[in-house]
Amino acid sequence: MRVTLKNFIIPSIPLAVFLVGSCSVLWMSSYFGAHFMSSSNQVSAGVISFRSLFLPDILLENIICLALTLLNAFLIAQINNRFTVIRTRTFLPILIFLILMATWNQTHIAVSSHLAVTLFIFAIFYFFSMSRDRKASEQAFMGTFLISIS
Repeated sequence: MRVTLKNFIIPSIPLAVFLVGSCSVLWMSSYFGAHFMSSSNQVSAGVISFRSLFLPDILLENIICLALTLLNAFLIAQINNRFTVIRTRTFLPILIFLILMATWNQTHIAVSSHLAVTLFIFAIFYFFSMSRDRKASEQAFMGTFLISIS
């Protein structure tokens, strides 16, 4: 059987679903294997108070972060398809983003970081939509506002 990179650059829909599903399985396997690993985190008081909302249920944090990661991957796909940042409409930015988020264990409990990435991606939408519009002051304001919130 011959495997080419074209299958990963522009995958079929079943292969894309399989790749996203395998990244989700990788994410959850990291959750179940996390009790074998101990890490010392130095976090600020604001992060501690935010985590106290989710502290009893680390699984809830993982599920929220997984959902936000899938939402961010979808938004990255929409940016790539709508604005053609890369000339070829490829799946590689989404795949690289999902693999990085799934394998980096510290991102599985950082809900605020995922919300910041979501707001930043929305800001990119606003900035790209104002590219040829000379009267795009509202888009410039909203993009800057979303970046400042994130």
